[in-house]
Amino acid sequence: SRNQDFNGNLTILLNTGGGLVEAVERTVDVIRHHYEIVDFIIPDQAMSAGTVFALSGNSIYMDYFSRLGPIDPQFFMDGEWVPALGYLEKFQELNTKSVDGSLTPLEYALADKIDLADLHRFEQARELSIELLEKWLVAYKFKNWNKTQTTQTNVSEQMKRDRANQIAMALNDTKRWHAHSRGISMKLLIDELQLKIEDISNSENLQHKLQEAHSFVIDYMQNNDYYACFKSAKYTKEVG
Repeated sequence: SRNQDFNGNLTILLNTGGGLVEAVERTVDVIRHHYEIVDFIIPDQAMSAGTVFALSGNSIYMDYFSRLGPIDPQFFMDGEWVPALGYLEKFQELNTKSVDGSLTPLEYALADKIDLADLHRFEQARELSIELLEKWLVAYKFKNWNKTQTTQTNVSEQMKRDRANQIAMALNDTKRWHAHSRGISMKLLIDELQLKIEDISNSENLQHKLQEAHSFVIDYMQNNDYYACFKSAKYTKEVG
């Protein structure tokens, strides 16, 4: 049963460079156990797995400065986070060149160093990111999408699934965005991906209050050497 210490609505102020999509899956499962409506405010950026997290919400609030990113899974290797799709695409390129006989000795040496187990992990992470994004978009963001905006046609469950798949595949297309770290603006998300984003750019008062809250949290965490901070009217938790 729902914990009575929690209410039905949660708003998350999200700023992240990304991380493991498996951690996002567990976080969303926990949050959705307690809350019916979950909204995200993006004051700066929510990249990679952070984009998957944001798109699990019922609504997303952004302004002209905010950015989401490609859903390229990341892995911690050799002391740093690396984007998985770069490895997969480079391997596919080398594989294609090996088939047509144009693989150079240097490229052969590079291909010989690629760990096939790592490639499998990367492929699985890519598929998981797409699967979660499709499931959460249909379940939450598209929950009340009943008619198309232009023709007022009734929206079926299959139409929701197809639209979610289009968005997931577009965000997973590195050739479209060129770089793992490229931020995708609110305008691109609305115009090109046709995602419904709540635009807060025209409310200077709201923007100011959100930036104040965001700056306060960042300063508080940095000054106290915390990497996570959770606070509500009834609960406070810091993790250092």
